[in-house]
Amino acid sequence: NALISYFENLNSIPKEKYYEKYINICVNGNWQADNIGAAFGFGERILKDTEDACLYLGKRSDNEIESIYRFIFDGPHPKNESNEEFYNKLLPEITSANERLGKLLTKSYKELISKDDGHGH
Repeated sequence: NALISYFENLNSIPKEKYYEKYINICVNGNWQADNIGAAFGFGERILKDTEDACLYLGKRSDNEIESIYRFIFDGPHPKNESNEEFYNKLLPEITSANERLGKLLTKSYKELISKDDGHGH
């Protein structure tokens, strides 16, 4: 996890390259019981650097974006209080930067939690 944390805070490479790599590792990511959740911290990155994160995220296809959002919120029981709080924090920030990204966030999140029947995956 130290390496992920290092990458998450790396500022020495151009933003375009940084986000290209960061987004690439999150596309179609799957939660597993290996402490790699929340899309390698990408959700937090969106909050810290909303404008740039959304700029580069917005260049991706709807399917890629939805897969990243699912990765951010996925886990054994995605329908939980901390996910809901995080979603409610992310949504206005993302929507103000890019309406399309906000709509995809809502779609992905609602689909994910509607599949959580409380018994895990």
